[in-house]
Amino acid sequence: MSIANTIGFVVVCGAVAVGVDVYTQSKAAEGPFGASEYFQTLNDRYAGFLADRQIAKAESDRQDRWAAGGQGFMPAPPEGWASYSFAQYDEAPVIKALSFNPAPVANTLSTTDLYTAERSGNAAKARILDRTGRVYSGTGPNGVETLWLDITFKPKAQRNTMAGLAMGNMMAFTNGMEQTEGYAVFDGVGFVEVSRSMLNQTDEPLGYRNLVGRIGFDEEVVIRLRTDASDDTIRQFLGSLDYAALNAVLKHPVSAVGAGYVLAANQQAERAEQMNDLYRKASNMQTKISMEKIENMDMGALMVNTFASGFGQDGVVDITGGAVFENQDLLQIGYGNAVSSLFEADRRQADAAPTSEASDTQHAAVAPSEDKPGFLSGLLDSLPSLGGTQVAGEQSAAQPVEVRVNKGGFSGSNCVMQGAVKRCKIGQN
Repeated sequence: MSIANTIGFVVVCGAVAVGVDVYTQSKAAEGPFGASEYFQTLNDRYAGFLADRQIAKAESDRQDRWAAGGQGFMPAPPEGWASYSFAQYDEAPVIKALSFNPAPVANTLSTTDLYTAERSGNAAKARILDRTGRVYSGTGPNGVETLWLDITFKPKAQRNTMAGLAMGNMMAFTNGMEQTEGYAVFDGVGFVEVSRSMLNQTDEPLGYRNLVGRIGFDEEVVIRLRTDASDDTIRQFLGSLDYAALNAVLKHPVSAVGAGYVLAANQQAERAEQMNDLYRKASNMQTKISMEKIENMDMGALMVNTFASGFGQDGVVDITGGAVFENQDLLQIGYGNAVSSLFEADRRQADAAPTSEASDTQHAAVAPSEDKPGFLSGLLDSLPSLGGTQVAGEQSAAQPVEVRVNKGGFSGSNCVMQGAVKRCKIGQN
C-alpha cells in the first residue's frame, strides 16, 4: 500500500470516528447541536479526563500516606525533651513507658506478628510498637515526665470472615467495658480518659494517665497517649498534632476535623463524651449486624472465603450469600456526619442568636428535647433487624410540639401554622 493510500485510509477512519462521535453527542444533547456545541463537548470531556486523573492521583497519594503509617505525624520533642524509639528498650524512659502497658491495636497485627512476638520476646515486641509509637521524656511540672504517644491507622474491619467478625466483636466489647470520661477536644477530635476497665480483676487505679482519641469509624486514625505527665504537658503534645493532615489519610474524612471549630474550655469534656457515645453507638450497631451475619451464614460462601484466604484474599464474597445487607462505607459516613452535626449545631445556634430586640418577621423554634436520639440512634431504630421498633416517627408525632413565637405587632387573623412554624403577615390598615 502506497503512502497516499495509507494517508487516505487514516483520514477516512478518522472522519468515520468523528461522525460517530458527533452523532452520539447530538443524540445526548438537549436542544440545538451545532459545531460550537460539539467543540464544547470536547472541552468538557477533556476537562473531565483531567479531573479524573487528578482524583486518581490524590487517591493514590492518600493510600501511600496510609501505608506509611503514623510515624510521620509524630511531633518533635519540646525544648529540653528527648524522643526514643522502642528499639532502645534498655533506656530508662523506654523502660518507664513499658510500665504503661503499651500495646498495638488488635486488628493491625498479622498472624506472623503474633508468632514472632511470642517467640522473640522484647526485641520483636519493640519492633511492633515502634511502627506506630514513640516515647518522649523530659522535665515538666511533675518533675521528670515520660510519655508514650501512638498514632495507628486502623484498617477497615474484615466483615466477611469468621476471624474478622470475631475480632470486631471483641474490640467493641473491650471498648464498651472501659470507664471513660471526657477530657478535651483538639481541632474537632475528642479525647477521653480511661480510668479503668471492668475486665481487670482488681479495682486498683492505673498508675498512669490513659487518653484515647479517634478520627473516623471502622477505618480510623486512633491516637493514644499514656503518661505520668501533667495536664499542661498532655495538652502541649495533643495540641501539636496536625489533625487535618491525619484526617486526610481516611477514605471518608470527618468534615468537623481540621475545620477550625473552637469550643470553650468548660464545654470540651462534655463534647468529648458525646463523641465517644456516638462511637459506641456505631460499634453496637456493627456488632448487631455481625450477630445477624453469624446467624445467617452461608456455608458455601464460608468455604470460598476460607479457600481464598490461603492466597491472601480475605472475604471475596458475602459470607451470608446476600441474606444480610451491610454497607460499611455508609456507617463510616453516617458516623462522620453525626460527629460534624454536633459542631454544626453550635455554629447554627451562634448564628441564630438574636441581635436586636425586635424583628419584622416572627421566628418559631421547636424546643429541644432533653435526650435527642441523634443520627445513629435514629438509623438504628429504623432497622427492625437491628432491634428497632419503626415507631420513632409515630412517637414524635404523638408528642405535643412546643412552639415559641416572638411577640410583635401582628394580627392573629393573618397567621397560619405550617408544621411547627407560625408564619404571619403584618396587617395593613
